Amino acid sequence: MTEILRNEIEKDIVRCQEAQNHIEGSQELFNELTHKYDEVFKNFSHGITQYAKAIANVYDYRRELNNLKSKLEGKLLNS
Repeated sequence: MTEILRNEIEKDIVRCQEAQNHIEGSQELFNELTHKYDEVFKNFSHGITQYAKAIANVYDYRRELNNLKSKLEGKLLNS
């Protein structure tokens, strides 16, 4: 794993942690990161189940972001 990729993953882990405070934007962040890391790691989003629920017409993807964060942390540990 390159240093650039490691830094990007660490930055995105922080973004996932910070997103736990807000429902708004969680779906967009989840979509952005899954698309991004599916390009870097084959089948990255495979196994991240989506159970998002709508609250006041906004989907809550915080649980999915936690799962994505864990998967990114695993990539760092295996590098």
